[in-house]
Amino acid sequence: MQPVRHILGALLLVKVEIEEAEAVYRADIKLWKDNMWGLLGLKMCLEARGDAPDELAEVTALFNERSSRADVVPSVTCFCAQTKDEPSCCD
Repeated sequence: MQPVRHILGALLLVKVEIEEAEAVYRADIKLWKDNMWGLLGLKMCLEARGDAPDELAEVTALFNERSSRADVVPSVTCFCAQTKDEPSCCD
């Protein structure tokens, strides 16, 4: 099972609804502190916004730390797409 927040956030990012996606990922992190999936989504939102380099660096470092032991490090938060370039349910 995959939390709906990760799928919703990915869909919102594809639709360029950055603020809404960011809110979804921040809610996920609040519920599941330091979750690599939520951190990845927040990192992607901060990259898209481009106006918070300090927070982006902090979130990126935390994501890298939390994902360092993962068998597969995700590149998107909707696991149905293994890479950003593959079609997914969010397209």
